[in-house]
Amino acid sequence: MSRRLVLPLIALVFCATLTNVSHALTIYRIGGSDLPPPERDAPFDFIQLEWADIDAKQHGSTLLTEISTTLAPEQLDPTVNLTPLLDERGGKIETLRSIVGWADFPARDAPMFDGDPTTHFLGDGDWGGDYGAIENKVLVFDMGGLFNIDRVRFYPREKHLVDRFIQTVIVGINDGDPLKDGTREYLVGEGWRRRPPGARKDFEIVLNATENTRSDIVIEMPDRPIRNILFEAPANIRGVWEIAEFEIYGSGLHRRPPTSPM
Repeated sequence: MSRRLVLPLIALVFCATLTNVSHALTIYRIGGSDLPPPERDAPFDFIQLEWADIDAKQHGSTLLTEISTTLAPEQLDPTVNLTPLLDERGGKIETLRSIVGWADFPARDAPMFDGDPTTHFLGDGDWGGDYGAIENKVLVFDMGGLFNIDRVRFYPREKHLVDRFIQTVIVGINDGDPLKDGTREYLVGEGWRRRPPGARKDFEIVLNATENTRSDIVIEMPDRPIRNILFEAPANIRGVWEIAEFEIYGSGLHRRPPTSPM
């Protein structure tokens, strides 16, 4: 990241009295302290700031923006698996747990997201001491912003490509817009014998597979911005399933998230 990038953040302040109106212009520059002050024909105040002095509460902050010689929205590389990078990109991975509801994934889930196809998570019906309250393994991948997602892929270790496929699986998406909550087609836990409190997350379904025998599953995503991705699967009726890696690939530019009216 270039620390010498000049960003002219301009604030216009208007002061009015009963008899006249005066105009004052203040120009803020972040970085580039070795450059001369800007020049304008009209009077103005100039305030020089360094990057280290920026206070997000006063000056705002950037998210999913690349800064070099210009400001630009982030371009996603369709060959890069985003799953291991979610935390550093402002996203997160949550799982549904019986007592606390949605929570950060436990250590036993980590092999699915470590970028190592030789490690694995075993889908044997024991979802982590939930005593049967959680019927399915449920994960939600929060991308940390709105993205065009190209595809999702998950698969077992190579030596179990034949026998450890997931027989029944649901994959869903949503754009994170809170105004749409409760209106999407699939509600997590709907139809369970006892749906855990706090499980209220809903999604549009992009895959609803039953009697599946494919082990390496690739799902092409719809061409619309996505914030959250759902994975849900029960234990197999016969045998166990496993996931060595759960991979997410993006494409295109980061989209601005939806905003709620004040």
